[in-house]
Amino acid sequence: EEEEEGEDEHRTERDKEAPPRPRPLHLTTSLFIRSIPPEVSKEEITALCRRYPGFLRVALSDPQPERRFFRRCWVTFDRSINIKETCWNLQNIRLRDIELSPVVNRDLCRRVRSVNGLTHHKPVVRNDIRLSARLVHSLDQRGGLWSGQMETNPVLKNITDYLIEE
Repeated sequence: EEEEEGEDEHRTERDKEAPPRPRPLHLTTSLFIRSIPPEVSKEEITALCRRYPGFLRVALSDPQPERRFFRRCWVTFDRSINIKETCWNLQNIRLRDIELSPVVNRDLCRRVRSVNGLTHHKPVVRNDIRLSARLVHSLDQRGGLWSGQMETNPVLKNITDYLIEE
């Protein structure tokens, strides 16, 4: 029994010394805070947000001189929690007499981005396909990826069908 206890103590010491292992890819939700003053530290924001379930991490941008060295902040939470409720709870909290005013950060895929109408014209699209095919082919040659069993990259399969003018 004494040997087992010694192993357990040694194992817990080893676990404390080891850096945290990265998690596998996972979906998250996040809050965006537009302006964090320079006197508010990352640790203070982390301590505040850690009280809420599903908290994962805080990311701060570099101070921006043109914005009086204010920073932007992203607080990431687990996908399983109700992010709107957490946002609402953080809405009225003041940190060093500063209102955080968080907003729910929208996923990149859900953001609407306007695109110039010129990008939809056939010659422009054809040229983009041609350039991307050259890039894929050049990177494949540099890395020697498709030199074995398959002669060409499956991405380039039937690409000439799209490049032939009708």
